[in-house]
Amino acid sequence: MIIAIGGAVGAGKTTLAYKIQKYLITSSVMAEVVDNDIERRKYLGYSIDYLTTQKDYTQEINKEVMDICYQKAERYVKEGVVVVIPMGFWIKEYRDGIKDFAKQINSELKPIWLDVEISEVKRRIVKRLDEKASGVIQSEYMGHASDGNIEVLEKHVINVPDSYEGWAIVDANGDANMVFDNVIKIIADKRGKINNA
Repeated sequence: MIIAIGGAVGAGKTTLAYKIQKYLITSSVMAEVVDNDIERRKYLGYSIDYLTTQKDYTQEINKEVMDICYQKAERYVKEGVVVVIPMGFWIKEYRDGIKDFAKQINSELKPIWLDVEISEVKRRIVKRLDEKASGVIQSEYMGHASDGNIEVLEKHVINVPDSYEGWAIVDANGDANMVFDNVIKIIADKRGKINNA
């Protein structure tokens, strides 16, 4: 199974992804997060805490990083591992791409879209970047967070999925634990279980 998490910069994709992974592992389900921000840093030879800039997000680099993420995800799926992919999926082409990829490797896909008000996203971005700059890390998964800033947010047109696309749209304006609880209800089966099928 692939759990794709989309949304704007600062929507809480990475935080949610690692919460899901932790939950699945404690439920005896193998799970891995394929984090494009980590893979981007590795690809470019940066340390995990390096602050990326716009030059690290060219079309060529984005394609290479996406390919690396999909290769890694495919290996995990073949091993029976649930894969959680927190990525923007900001445009329909990317959302169609993850659907096609899941179909190609015969994996169930659970697409989740985190919907957050712009004012809340901006507040989160400022807080996250202030934490990184000060070295005082308060967020649970800070080392894995995107470097996306207000400029990145404003540069990208975020196209929320249409209902026919099949993405579950989750209100992510509130507390991360509340968002997590709502997402688990969506991705679990009728018995409340998440299988690594």
